[in-house]
Amino acid sequence: MTAEKLKFTYMKKYLCIVLLYMLSLSMQAQTGFKITINLKNCKDTIAYLSYYQFDNTFVKDSCTKIKNGKIIFKGSNKLPTGIYSLVSQDKLTYFDFLIDDETQNLDLIGTVESNIHANIKATNSDIENDFFDYIKFVNDQNDDLKLAKQKSNNLSPLDSIAVITAKQKDLDLALNQYELQLHQKRKGSYLADVLNLKIEKKYQTTDRFLAQKYYHDHYWDDVNFKEDATIRNPFFFQKLNKYFDDIAVRNTDSIIVAIDTVLSKTNSKSLIRKILLYHFIYTYANSVTMGFDKVFVHIVDTYFTKKENTDLYDSELVEQIIIHSEKLRPQLIGSKAPNLFMINATDIQEMAKMGFESAQTTDELSKLQLQNKDRLNVLFNSLNEVKANNILLVFWDVDCDHCKVEIPKLLKAYHQFQKEGKDVKVYCVYIKNKTADYLTYINDNKLDWINVYDGARNNDIYEKYGISYAPVVYLLDKNKIIKAKKIGYEFLDIIKLLEQEFKNGS
Repeated sequence: MTAEKLKFTYMKKYLCIVLLYMLSLSMQAQTGFKITINLKNCKDTIAYLSYYQFDNTFVKDSCTKIKNGKIIFKGSNKLPTGIYSLVSQDKLTYFDFLIDDETQNLDLIGTVESNIHANIKATNSDIENDFFDYIKFVNDQNDDLKLAKQKSNNLSPLDSIAVITAKQKDLDLALNQYELQLHQKRKGSYLADVLNLKIEKKYQTTDRFLAQKYYHDHYWDDVNFKEDATIRNPFFFQKLNKYFDDIAVRNTDSIIVAIDTVLSKTNSKSLIRKILLYHFIYTYANSVTMGFDKVFVHIVDTYFTKKENTDLYDSELVEQIIIHSEKLRPQLIGSKAPNLFMINATDIQEMAKMGFESAQTTDELSKLQLQNKDRLNVLFNSLNEVKANNILLVFWDVDCDHCKVEIPKLLKAYHQFQKEGKDVKVYCVYIKNKTADYLTYINDNKLDWINVYDGARNNDIYEKYGISYAPVVYLLDKNKIIKAKKIGYEFLDIIKLLEQEFKNGS
């Protein structure tokens, strides 16, 4: 082989090695991340890299080797796009920063001081510095508002409110303009997506109705529900809450439409869909707002009986959710109230003779129910047999403090309805078994409506009617259809509902 051929062969091998090395560096850059933070005055021995996700923050990484304030986080896989935070060893957030495909290798410098956001900078990312400048602008606005409030302390209350309101309006306008300009500058970037969650979509018009309609119709404009990065910042959760608290009409049917609209924008297997479904399930399964359990049942029927959605969750959890939904279904407004076979308070002595007052176990009760079947059938006071245009189904306890306050109010209203010739009956269910105390209370307070209790203990009222506190009130029509329920501790609202029913000619 000639010298020239040897040289050419060597050069080919050398170039191959160089190209492979450069390729490996390129692949590392594409698949890994490295965040280097030089933080003066930092005394921490450990620091954490956390990230936002919906309404929570999670730790992604930690640095245990901090020297002279130099903190390095690195990994072999790219960080998911989102807003991240540097967190101290005392679990305090130093500052937030943005991570996307272009900022996987990031160099930051700053100084630990009272206002760290005023000095933090990126040495290798203009878009990161735009994000930092935005945070500084927001913080400066907050400081301006605090100062305005301090200066207004010497003014009269009305003048103080006027000054602060005017200042807030000016600051909101300035912030909106800043966000719009930065959004336009960084259009197509994750920073623009984050800003879009903050920017208010307003239509400049003197017509209030048109302005509200535009705001409602364009609320979710350009929000990308297909990308999980959309929920990795603190603003999406705020926007979602505002939508359901202030924008969507707060009745069950409108809430259902709003949920379906939001979920229709997501991909079926995505993290954002899973988190939203969990959020809606948790919110409406635990809602204290009357009738919102219908929203929960709708979610389960629509999204948890299809395999494409149920496999997002553990099968046991899905089963529990479906079981809970089925328990709620008979209690929904518009459903027929489950029938009850109760015992009149006046028949307590008869029940005692049969042994029900002293029975302690389920087996004892079962035997007594079987042995006394015919006698019980005569004593049962069935809810379905109550005849009235309006029926108040009340669950209460003599030892309940709220009941002691509210039962007399209801009794007074009931007597007033009777005087006025209103067709209303009260089917009042005592939910415990202290029958002596129960009878004493009835006699002392002259409760002259239908007083019953679960003397045979075979109604499972806690499950049938979701009794977890007392008092609980259901309003039924003449067909035993639930018209209102669980209105709270105060009976005043239920009385107002009844009066409205009377006005409507029921």
